[in-house]
Amino acid sequence: GDAATPKGVCTVVTARSPATVSKIWRVVGGVARKEVAAELTAGDLFTSEFGSLDEFGQLLSALGPSNCVIYGMPAPGAQHIITPEAWKKAGKPTDCISRTKDNFIWDATRPAILMLDHDPQPGMPEYTPDEVIGHLRAGVPCLADVDMLTIPSASSLIWNTGTDECVSGLKGFRIYVLVDHAPSIPALGKYIVDAMWAAGHGVYAVSV
Repeated sequence: GDAATPKGVCTVVTARSPATVSKIWRVVGGVARKEVAAELTAGDLFTSEFGSLDEFGQLLSALGPSNCVIYGMPAPGAQHIITPEAWKKAGKPTDCISRTKDNFIWDATRPAILMLDHDPQPGMPEYTPDEVIGHLRAGVPCLADVDMLTIPSASSLIWNTGTDECVSGLKGFRIYVLVDHAPSIPALGKYIVDAMWAAGHGVYAVSV
């Protein structure tokens, strides 16, 4: 791309404890069952650049079970992520941070990713990616013409490799938008939520 156009940026975490931070699915008796991975307690931080949504999609495709993405940028000099308790016990080292909101920023000089998650719960409407994108374009004028990338969630499209049978179809998905001015992302996210409620697409979920 044009050298004058800044590339998008995000933070990739490589976990050290535990070694796996993605969802784990196993097929037991023909049924897909989810095992929740342990919470990240220690890992290394890497800055990744991408020139387009396609390149960001390639970045996601290259991630392994030990990787996760943080869309903001870590505090300057931070190379590792640990728990707040471990950080305090270690004497608050400047090359380590905890995974808290205050330790990550939106870089005003670089584009970044807005992530929207469609994860329908039982009894809620289920939409296809094209339907959700259609609602977004109709209800949020600034999204009418922008590129969007959709990727199935970790709970979708699970196959039994032994029988070549699909045991879990499309359950949910994420939509990614590349935002030129990264600090605008929180306000844009709130605006999208308000617009979807105003358009009649909001639902309540009661947690137990």
